[in-house]
Amino acid sequence: MVVVGMILFLYLTWRNLREDYKEDELVSFSWLALLAMFLGGRLLYGLLNWGVWNDNWMDWINIFQNPGFNYIGAGAFLIIQTIWYCEVNEWKLWAFFEDITPIFLVMIMFFLGEESIKSHFNRMVVAELVIIIVGFLVNSWAVTKYRSWVWYKSGRKGFGFFFTGFLVFWLMAGVGLYLKGSLIIEVLEFILSLIFAVGLFILGKVL
Repeated sequence: MVVVGMILFLYLTWRNLREDYKEDELVSFSWLALLAMFLGGRLLYGLLNWGVWNDNWMDWINIFQNPGFNYIGAGAFLIIQTIWYCEVNEWKLWAFFEDITPIFLVMIMFFLGEESIKSHFNRMVVAELVIIIVGFLVNSWAVTKYRSWVWYKSGRKGFGFFFTGFLVFWLMAGVGLYLKGSLIIEVLEFILSLIFAVGLFILGKVL
């Protein structure tokens, strides 16, 4: 399921965005995005669970014999990599983030789907999968409506990225606290939700 999610990410990025961006640059972005997510997910997981891979530095890379992944780290590295790539290629940052958000959510659905099966449908993982699906549906609805909303005065692209990020991280933090997950992770998710909320209000010129 992870492989299917990765293939869909590569394909949908190319298919949905090729009319607005150069195809070779999109392909390069997609592969670099997967690499960034892998590095970020492994690095944060290893740091939060220090001691799991201390014997050999290759253990940090070998995900088959030494599984472990953190989606917050993966998302953070993806955002950093995307900001850098947009800057290098002179892409409009918030517009690109809005365009890529639903594609990224589709990939995460497959990742969490496999994680749900491997964990025998652990409540936390299933809840995260449901939240991602809700985020995808809300994103699909919101991006077709927000320019007509009075309170979103700027009407600028980027609303889908910030609003979906706020909603997903806010729900994950709340559900994590309810299900008594890792307090560190829940605090990180809460902080990220606030960052997305601030970005949403600044972009919309609400204040």
